[in-house]
Amino acid sequence: MHCAIFFAFKTLAIVVNLRMTDLDLKLGFFKGNLYRETKETQTHSFSLAKLLLFSRISCRGGLQMPDLHLHTHYSDGEYSPAEIVAAASQKGLALIAITDHDTIGGVPEAIAAGMSCGVKVISGIEFSVDLSNGKGNGKAKHLLGYSFEPEHPFIAQKAQWSRDQRVVRNQKIVERLRAHGMIITRDELLQFAKKELIGRPHFAQLMVAKGYVQDAAEAFDRYLGKGQPCYVDRERLPAEKAITAIREAGGYPVWAHPMHNETDTAKVAAEVADLKSMGLAGLEVYYPEHDPQQTAFLLELCLKHQLFATAGSDYHSDKMKGHLKIEMGRGWNNQPLPNHLELPFA
Repeated sequence: MHCAIFFAFKTLAIVVNLRMTDLDLKLGFFKGNLYRETKETQTHSFSLAKLLLFSRISCRGGLQMPDLHLHTHYSDGEYSPAEIVAAASQKGLALIAITDHDTIGGVPEAIAAGMSCGVKVISGIEFSVDLSNGKGNGKAKHLLGYSFEPEHPFIAQKAQWSRDQRVVRNQKIVERLRAHGMIITRDELLQFAKKELIGRPHFAQLMVAKGYVQDAAEAFDRYLGKGQPCYVDRERLPAEKAITAIREAGGYPVWAHPMHNETDTAKVAAEVADLKSMGLAGLEVYYPEHDPQQTAFLLELCLKHQLFATAGSDYHSDKMKGHLKIEMGRGWNNQPLPNHLELPFA
């Protein structure tokens, strides 16, 4: 019924003003239905653009059951690629992407595991990029790459460069910790983390294990967090170079969680326009931290800039992430991620 209503509006170049009681219909899309939230009587304006975009995403394409933002122990996740795929299969997910930070090491294992249990796995990666393109204004973002040729040299080169910058940053953190009386070596970190890709959470965990702090929160609050004495930023790929590498490898660059820790919609809109001019293909619209209003805003940007919308949980483990418990295949308010998405690689 919803589809028929929305397709009827396709021929109308108007703005529809709807007065609703009890139900405030929003453009968040879960389980193939409109997201509904009980609310006091209000007047709402829905533009034709919103209606058309909703119909395009929810009424076309097949059942996908996707989660396109998953991490394994190749970066900062807890589980192996095969374990992630097995869990995805148990949850009924049919399309997933392994998007480890700055590495595609887990992709071959995940693809092989997916073939054995009926889960389609596409190649993925998550780059940390600099939106300022070397101008130094601190616009650090995360860029997802999908469905590229895993062995393409551009991807391998950019991933290796990014990992090298982590090593440089980590050595500086080691030196700053030593200056504060905490002796931690890179070898200790590698042995403790049991992985090559080391991040600040691994420093925090080792600091707890060695008795320097009581918990990881204290490690970040006193030493490792931004603005604290042992915090060291790292050089990131210029966004345009990362986008070009993904495109050259036959893939699709997507901006990850655009509204994460962000409330300025005008700023996000301007950044989407910048990234689109560089070759951005999509936005991660459906995400655990994107509320229905933010989701609707991002959908409008997708329509305006002819971008596709993706859905991802950013699952790392079963542990709490701040105040949230992130579950595979789940988005805002622990609702299932949308099961109808028009994706170029599905």
